[in-house]
Amino acid sequence: FDRGFRRDEAKMLAADLSISCRSRRYDRWLPYVVCMILVWPVGCPLSMLLVLWSYRSRLNPAIEVDDKAEANDMSEPGSGAPSTQDDVSAIEFERERHRIAMQQFAKVRKRNEDGHLRSIQFLYE
Repeated sequence: FDRGFRRDEAKMLAADLSISCRSRRYDRWLPYVVCMILVWPVGCPLSMLLVLWSYRSRLNPAIEVDDKAEANDMSEPGSGAPSTQDDVSAIEFERERHRIAMQQFAKVRKRNEDGHLRSIQFLYE
């Protein structure tokens, strides 16, 4: 707020000249104002962090991993098998990326099916 102008050491609030900035009424609001300055920019994000932290196991659920990979026969020439070691490495790399993506997809699906998270869904989506 604009604390107004100085006229003979009288400080008045520019928005309402009936409020003196040197009055007790004005001074009584100072602790509340300081408290709210801390609550809004610090307290609100902190409370959201605490809520998300308390639901962390539901937000990032554990899933069962199926390690049974299908056998891939790359021994026959001309069957589309990779011809160089670089090709084999690239295929293994892409398979690992796909496996990780599918795990994340399964976690998101499981999280979306959890009814306990509906009330805080706005915090993480």
